[in-house]
Amino acid sequence: MSKLVLSIPAETQAGEQRVALIPSQVESLVSLFKEIRIGRDAGVAAQHANESYERAGAKVIDNAADLYAGTDITLCVKRGNPEKEAEALSLWQPGMALVGFLDPQVPDRSHLPKYAAAGITGFSFELMPQTVHTTPMHATAAMSTVTGEVVINEAAERLGGLEGKKVLVIGVGNVGLSAALTAAKKGATVIALSTSPTFRSKLQEQGIEFELIQDEQNGTMSPDDALSLQRASVRNHLRGAHVIVCSARRVGQTPPRLITEKDYIHIRTGALVYDTTASSGGNCEGNVYGQDTPAGGFTICSKKGYPKAAPVQASALYGACASRFLSVLLWRDWETRSVQAVTACCIVADGQINPVSKLEGTDAARFPGAAQYALSQFWQRVSR
Repeated sequence: MSKLVLSIPAETQAGEQRVALIPSQVESLVSLFKEIRIGRDAGVAAQHANESYERAGAKVIDNAADLYAGTDITLCVKRGNPEKEAEALSLWQPGMALVGFLDPQVPDRSHLPKYAAAGITGFSFELMPQTVHTTPMHATAAMSTVTGEVVINEAAERLGGLEGKKVLVIGVGNVGLSAALTAAKKGATVIALSTSPTFRSKLQEQGIEFELIQDEQNGTMSPDDALSLQRASVRNHLRGAHVIVCSARRVGQTPPRLITEKDYIHIRTGALVYDTTASSGGNCEGNVYGQDTPAGGFTICSKKGYPKAAPVQASALYGACASRFLSVLLWRDWETRSVQAVTACCIVADGQINPVSKLEGTDAARFPGAAQYALSQFWQRVSR
């Protein structure tokens, strides 16, 4: 057992129903901490009562001051809303580790300098590299899987089922893969388009038609020419689709605009176009992030946070990833590559902000040292 205290606050972002750990995960971690605390009713929306956490070994806490007093690690799903986060900042102790989705690259990143000023060390799951070694703690990938399922389940409900209907999936990363497989299970005819062949065999094994569309061929083709060919491939499959799932992303770039207003005439009346990339600009022209938008007889659909619409499943998956992450953060008993992944997630350390935030004043030369120093200080506390 370490001498550390782990605290899990109730989520405060609008509409957020997830909880960072479910009772069974608390039970598996309780021997590793001096104490695990959870905010009262934090798990209720995910169907986990306060009593379940108490039976698992956690202490249910009524107020923020008591929750954060002496806390070494705070585990959340999403950073708090501005009011609650301001309260938490006044209570967090220097050296505390904050773990969760911390919005390191959203347009408004004004919270990051506040984290740095508070002297905390922040670990943001959005920065987790995706490799075979990080899969067990890759919360972003896990939530993407939930997103694909939520989109298809909602579409099926709105259309009275998907049996015999055509579903077009554009972009086959974690979201697209999940959406395609879920739609196929519901009896839909599924076509998946992607610039990567990674999941081709897996999709084809389930009877899903897969088409590899043009990429930039390692720089041998201009981005504009590649995009033009991608749009043409997408356009060829729009007609007749009852559901179109847009999930094409590019690492470090805005999502490609693959459906333009000129393409609207190819989309059937009554179709549902789910643009899961709308928060970053979107694949479909005309999307409005967080709301449904009528467009030419069909609807462009967007939600702010798909996984929170399935809090039971999403909480269990998120908690599994967070539990693995904590095991590395506490004990370093995984191989070096896992420790490197934890370091890659560090967004704030020793008063410095990770340059990936693209905030003015960040120091690319100094941050790696700051992150290593903060982690070494934390690990010393673990080993006491």
